[in-house]
Amino acid sequence: MKFMEIIISPVKAINSSRKRKSEDTLKILIAVSFIFGLASSIAVVPNSTSVYILTTGVLSFLVIFAGLIILGYVVSVSTNILGGKGSYYEGFTAVTYAMAAPSIGVLISAVVSFIPYFGVFASLLVLLVTIAVGISTLFRGIKELFKTDMIITLIVVIVVSLSLLFAYTSLIRYSSLLTLGI
Repeated sequence: MKFMEIIISPVKAINSSRKRKSEDTLKILIAVSFIFGLASSIAVVPNSTSVYILTTGVLSFLVIFAGLIILGYVVSVSTNILGGKGSYYEGFTAVTYAMAAPSIGVLISAVVSFIPYFGVFASLLVLLVTIAVGISTLFRGIKELFKTDMIITLIVVIVVSLSLLFAYTSLIRYSSLLTLGI
């Protein structure tokens, strides 16, 4: 499985992943995590030390890697509860493939953002397109891999998105309470 095939032809990549369950998804996860880590390192380059740049990249890699593994499980559980037929592999594959295009978009955006005036608009355009491709790939991945219709797929994406948002806001609230000593 080639990384760029997921971005250029996500339907073909999803269908081929269904036919042969292999370590390709894990390789894609490592590539996506590495690209996000690299993009994070590039984004903090101005006025940063080399230790800070390296730490940012490594932590971003680890957070994305672990986060996508957990998110794959959440997608799998949610889809199966709502009537889909699939295992953890299907949820993990759908989530990992969906992050391929946004990872490239974030990397391009991090590099282009250094261009004065034009960089912000170019970054916005690149992120707009790649995130749209990522969300579309997630929908198609859940639909094809779990053999669901678009309504169930939409409900799964909404449930998982709301769960992620709630968990994130709870984490922020909890960490701010710890900071205050409460």
